[in-house]
Amino acid sequence: MKLWIIYKEGLVISKVIAEMLQDRLEDYIDVSVGTVNKINPSIITEEKLDYLKEQSLQPYNLNIL
Repeated sequence: MKLWIIYKEGLVISKVIAEMLQDRLEDYIDVSVGTVNKINPSIITEEKLDYLKEQSLQPYNLNIL
């Protein structure tokens, strides 16, 4: 299971909230399974955009009766 905490850079309150969430949730994550790390939000944004592009290329099937 992956947990992504995303916040917009430049907004101090967003970063504080994301860090507080991370600190609170660390108690519930089994360290033998994995750990929660802070990551660069721009990486997530790029991955999200790629995912959205892939999804928008999928054909739609419309059944008209």
